[in-house]
Amino acid sequence: MKHERSVSGPKVNFLIVLLVLVGISFFIYCLVLYQSPAERHDQLSIESQLKTLVLAQLSKPESAVFRNVRGACGEVRYTAFNGIEVGFKRFVMISEGHVIIEQADSEAPFGLIWQGTCGS
Repeated sequence: MKHERSVSGPKVNFLIVLLVLVGISFFIYCLVLYQSPAERHDQLSIESQLKTLVLAQLSKPESAVFRNVRGACGEVRYTAFNGIEVGFKRFVMISEGHVIIEQADSEAPFGLIWQGTCGS
């Protein structure tokens, strides 16, 4: 008589432990990233205001493409007044209603503001 091995013992225990760990990790991930509807609304409102302020500074606002917009910081790509496409530039809201966009000739001061406001 052949003896068939069942799938039990250490393999099943390992899979159960693995699934439990994955579940716990997912639960913790969700708790850390959870935002209440009010917090999410506030964040979207700030981002919308930020984009509006950036667009007001551009000569061709319709050309703007935003990325990495978080809090008071983000990046925008746009077409300059002379028709040249400008690569992604960082921008920061420095006070209520005031945004500065990174310029080629202001790298050092802008970098300090970016670090202080955006953290990296």
